[in-house]
Amino acid sequence: MRIDIRFLGIRRSRALAQHARDRVKSQLDRPEFALSSVTVRLDDTNGPKGGVCKACYVVARGPSLGEVHVKAVQDSIYNAVSEALERVQRSLARRAKRLRGRPRATLPTGALVEALAEWGTDHPAVAPD
Repeated sequence: MRIDIRFLGIRRSRALAQHARDRVKSQLDRPEFALSSVTVRLDDTNGPKGGVCKACYVVARGPSLGEVHVKAVQDSIYNAVSEALERVQRSLARRAKRLRGRPRATLPTGALVEALAEWGTDHPAVAPD
C-alpha cells in the first residue's frame, strides 16, 4: 500500500507525518481492505486566523472496495488525522462486510449442462435474441 502525506497551509513536520503514517498502517493495512493507496492531506483552512480549522482529508483506494473519501475537522491536526482514519476504517469495514454477504455467481453444473449440450445452440432457450 502506497501512503502519500501532503501538507497544505500547515508546516511540514516529521512527527506529524510519522503520526499520520502510523495511523494509516495500524488502521487500514488489513488484508480484507487490500488497499493500493492512501492519500492523507493535512490543511489549515483558516490559516493564521486560528480557530477550529485543522482539516484532514483522506482518500483510500483499492481494487475491490473502490474509493473512500473522508474529511475531519478538529482544533488539533493530530485529532483530525485520528478521526478521519477511524471513519475511513469503519467505512471500509462496512463495504467489506457487504461484499462478503453477496452471493457469488455460479456456473451451471450437472443436469443443466447436459440439457444444454443436448439442445444445441438452435434451441429457443439457448439461441441468442
